[in-house]
Amino acid sequence: MAMTKSAQIEALLRVGLFSELSKRQLGHVAKVTYQSTYAAGDVVIKEQDTGHKLVLIVRGQAKVVRGGRRIASAGPGDAVGEIALIDGMPRSASVVAETPLETLLIFRTEFRKLLDEIPGLWEKLLLAQTARLRAANRELAARG
Repeated sequence: MAMTKSAQIEALLRVGLFSELSKRQLGHVAKVTYQSTYAAGDVVIKEQDTGHKLVLIVRGQAKVVRGGRRIASAGPGDAVGEIALIDGMPRSASVVAETPLETLLIFRTEFRKLLDEIPGLWEKLLLAQTARLRAANRELAARG
């Protein structure tokens, strides 16, 4: 079932990258999102593919897999695929739906425009990536 613009804005509010935006800014983001669903087992993002979309998970659970090994989980409020949108390099991991997923997609061209048009969005993106890097470093250190 298609989400209303209001439901899209509510879903965007739960995504850390967009959580502090104004309603007007969220409306602008909602205008460039596309709704998509995936069945359990579907590959949402494929490792080594060129990145062309940011996936915002609205409902359901997914796993992040690198080299066939699970490295993380993603669920409602999580954004996946943003690194490849920034640098244009191949995807560093796959994302596979573990349950049926409802998502919002933002394609690279629109995402780049949002970064230019919405003050502070670059900073939030950088902070999100820094948090992921620190978490990965902690995990590596814990493994010894």
